[in-house]
Amino acid sequence: MVAYSTVRDYVREARPRIATEAGKQLAEVFVPQTHPAGAEAEVDFADLWIVWAGVKTKVFLFTLRLSYSGKAIHRAYATCSQEAFLDGHRYAFEQLGGIPTVHIRYDNLKAAVSRVLTGRSRIESDRWVLFRSHYGFDVFYCRPGVEGRTRRAGWRGGRFRRTHTVPMPNVETLAELNAYLARCDAKDDHRRVGQRVSTVGDDFATEQVLLRALPVEPFETGLSLRPRVDRHARVTVRQCQYSVPARYVGRQVRVLLRATSVLIFDGPRLVAEHERSTIRGSVSLVLDHYLEVLAYKPGALPGATALVQARKSGAFTSTHERYWSAAKARYGDKTGTQAWSRRCCCTAAIPTVRSWPVSRPPSRWGAVSRGGRGRGPPRRRNHVAPTARPGHRRRTDRLPHRHPAPADARGLRHPAEWRNPIMTAMTPQAVEVAIDTACRTLRLPTIREQAGHAAQVAAREQHTYQGFLAELLLAECDDRDERRRTRRVHEAGFPRPKRLEDLDYTANPNLNPAVINTLAGGEWIAKADRCA
Repeated sequence: MVAYSTVRDYVREARPRIATEAGKQLAEVFVPQTHPAGAEAEVDFADLWIVWAGVKTKVFLFTLRLSYSGKAIHRAYATCSQEAFLDGHRYAFEQLGGIPTVHIRYDNLKAAVSRVLTGRSRIESDRWVLFRSHYGFDVFYCRPGVEGRTRRAGWRGGRFRRTHTVPMPNVETLAELNAYLARCDAKDDHRRVGQRVSTVGDDFATEQVLLRALPVEPFETGLSLRPRVDRHARVTVRQCQYSVPARYVGRQVRVLLRATSVLIFDGPRLVAEHERSTIRGSVSLVLDHYLEVLAYKPGALPGATALVQARKSGAFTSTHERYWSAAKARYGDKTGTQAWSRRCCCTAAIPTVRSWPVSRPPSRWGAVSRGGRGRGPPRRRNHVAPTARPGHRRRTDRLPHRHPAPADARGLRHPAEWRNPIMTAMTPQAVEVAIDTACRTLRLPTIREQAGHAAQVAAREQHTYQGFLAELLLAECDDRDERRRTRRVHEAGFPRPKRLEDLDYTANPNLNPAVINTLAGGEWIAKADRCA
């Protein structure tokens, strides 16, 4: 048996001799390079640990560095996906004001390379080919493995992290971190690379004028998807769920998945926007998207997940809490919640509380008595009756009248007091929500479905308001008659449907087609004629 130290010493002495006999080189040697100004750059991803909202989290640091001046652009992303890879390039090009004229060096990143072939040949992903064709730059892929990595970009990423991210940055959002990284990039313009006399900023000023100009239109780095909205008003994107307005349930929408955000469109219109989540199975809900449902399902609000997330994010403020509590105290849980939901629908946003006064909750108008001091609004004095007999003096304090709601209570009035609504300007989204909610309450499905299209046709053909209303009401009546006819046929319980159009007159020569058509017209019913 031979000791381990003996074997170790023998291998150390024999390794150079064996490598020399095989023609191999033990030490890796690098050849110094001279890079022309504005010609080359290098890109790499690096891991970066930060304290994100109080939790130690790993993010990914995108680095693009110009080879001549050493000017580097850094940007952090929650993932190193292809969307982040492309967005980092676009951001760096915009910050630099141009594109290298020769090529950009890369490792064999999955966001760019689908398959590594022999030598320098690569099979690139389709979106990456479109991106670099749009910006007009060539690529140079290094050899696979550790020995072929872009050491300069990786080394600069390590220097940047050691200089500016030790200790770990403590941020609340990724945007705050990227703003800090931009300030660090500006500070690096005053440093010198190696033994150079000029600074990075001075060399970049010389190099910037030699870069290729940016295209007129930027490249859309987001990935377009076509999911369908489920019955919970959510779409699933990369195993994460995001809410949309409830009126889009069952419809197919277009999702633009970007590096940091998720945009949801219905045709050309943006209907929802969320911050992109990187946690598998996470659910991002917005309470605004469920207000039209809560107007007729008020019992779902206290335990709604969207309400929990709105409270956690601060969108559901203490002002909303006070008004909701005041509405329930006056009208009860169901009616108060419905009134609160309808008020939020009309103001078109839970996060924006500009239409909600913040001075004091409406605690004094919780009672309905008129004469109680401190329990309701004061009665109106010196009221003159619209019609009065000559010489007859009526007591003005006994006239029946409706007290106006206080300033703090507008929008939380009882439904019985909504007979004379005040016309206020509403946003297009608020108009759609109000129409949808009202049609659901009044059970007008045809108007709810055709209101948007009918409004476009009326605007194009310049119909009057009365004409537009008449078209909607006639469409609702026609659809209601058709549904009533279908329902009666179903309630009749016929074993199988039979139609006069399918009647075969040749099977029974005694049938007269003219008589059958006369009976089908139904005029004999109005005339009260007998039918044999």
